[in-house]
Amino acid sequence: MMRRPAPLGLLAMMIVGLFAAAYPAAACSGARSPGLGEELMRIIENGRSGDGSSSDRLRSVHDRILALGSTGREPEARALEEDAMRALGYRKIWLRCGAGVFVWRLQDERGGSGGRRPLSPTR
Repeated sequence: MMRRPAPLGLLAMMIVGLFAAAYPAAACSGARSPGLGEELMRIIENGRSGDGSSSDRLRSVHDRILALGSTGREPEARALEEDAMRALGYRKIWLRCGAGVFVWRLQDERGGSGGRRPLSPTR
């Protein structure tokens, strides 16, 4: 008995299904959340944290974030980091690239997303 070839419609649906399944992964390829305190340190190093005393206070907060993270208290460290970033005018934007993937975005004075350019999730 001879095998019949698969109907063209079924083959087309399989191809479309493969592309649809691969698209989200391709769109977010390389996206990752910044490491604990990473963006805060970048802001401090780039001098965007204000005057010298603000920079010193932020370095102290950054050190505390790293200390909490190194002792297994990452949820507390992330909360402290979020408070510090919020004080600098940033907010956390969650991406649809998988669980826990986010970027920091600078807010405008009204509390909305100010700049179109978020801090990059990759480095």
